[in-house]
Amino acid sequence: MILCLVGTNPYDFSRLVKAVDNLAIKLDMPVVVQVGNTGYKPKNCEYFKFKAKKEVANLLKHSDLVISQGGYGSMTDAIMLNKKLIAVPRIIDFNESQDNQVELVEYYESKGYLQACYDIKLLEQIVYKALNNKFVFKTYIRETEVTVSSIIKGFLNEI
Repeated sequence: MILCLVGTNPYDFSRLVKAVDNLAIKLDMPVVVQVGNTGYKPKNCEYFKFKAKKEVANLLKHSDLVISQGGYGSMTDAIMLNKKLIAVPRIIDFNESQDNQVELVEYYESKGYLQACYDIKLLEQIVYKALNNKFVFKTYIRETEVTVSSIIKGFLNEI
């Protein structure tokens, strides 16, 4: 299953929901979309407005691929479950948010936790690559563990 999350942002994110809905016709797997406060309602896949966090966590757990907005909660939940993740940042200029989500998407992408999609026209291509394992998605490691681990290793190497 492919799960698309737009989060709880009060702004419309039709750009992403429409792209995923159009892609759903071409896929041989179920697609479930959280539309949130988006006005567009998908025609080619299952969708819901909002669900309890526990229900969304269950959908995440059973998903093969997650397509998400660039919000902290949606991305982090998928990353912590080590899901294949494509992130599409909301953009101020498109009236999708009051802040661009590019910075956090770039950060998580630099860590190897997700594949970013900055141009919605490339979403289909990126989805197929993700489904065909053309990207390497790194396993999530808490940065505090990395820091403590590197400090201990550095100390032990000096002994």
